[in-house]
Amino acid sequence: MLEAFFAPVDRFCERTTPYVMGQEVLNDWTHLAFFAACFVACYGLWRRGQFRGLPRVLALWIGVIGVASTSLHLYPIGLTYLADTTAIAVFMALYTAYAPQVLRGFTPRQGLQFMGAFLLATVLFGLPSKLMGQEYLTLTFLPSLAFMVWLATTAQPAKQRRYYAAAAAAFALSMAAHAADLPTCALTQGHGTHWLWHLCNGLMLGLLVLGLPVAKARLSR
Repeated sequence: MLEAFFAPVDRFCERTTPYVMGQEVLNDWTHLAFFAACFVACYGLWRRGQFRGLPRVLALWIGVIGVASTSLHLYPIGLTYLADTTAIAVFMALYTAYAPQVLRGFTPRQGLQFMGAFLLATVLFGLPSKLMGQEYLTLTFLPSLAFMVWLATTAQPAKQRRYYAAAAAAFALSMAAHAADLPTCALTQGHGTHWLWHLCNGLMLGLLVLGLPVAKARLSR
């Protein structure tokens, strides 16, 4: 078990040698997108008088995702990979429980049920990558894209839908960049396209937070 935590993770075009820091130049520098998104989201919430409660937690958590992802690409081992995936999972769990309450009128219990269904769908869509190889990993993100498209077409008030339409577009591009990283490695002279995943995901996370309307919602009664 402990050996898995320290085993090298070799899933990125820019990574050519395990246990060497600083190899992934573009991947490392583009993590600044997460910190920029964290700042913009926090500032946007503050300007609205909304920098409180769960929206504030979600805005600040974008910075946590940035730290976790940076650690993964600086030193990609099982432990940093776990930190990266956990940080993203926590954000999406909180968001999928909360957003339907303030954008679709769900009760807190319904929000938690929706979160559970979303996490289950993500696990199920992730099974092909576990059973057939990492080339199927992008399938894991389809429930997230579907969630954004759902809010882009049904969120209330309707003016918030623009944030989710833009977030869905950014995430679709990031999924394509994720899938194309290794196949385009030679074509891009060893840089791949994973760095674009960082830029688009930073934008997407910022849009998700800014898409939340000023409202009161709780995770439990």
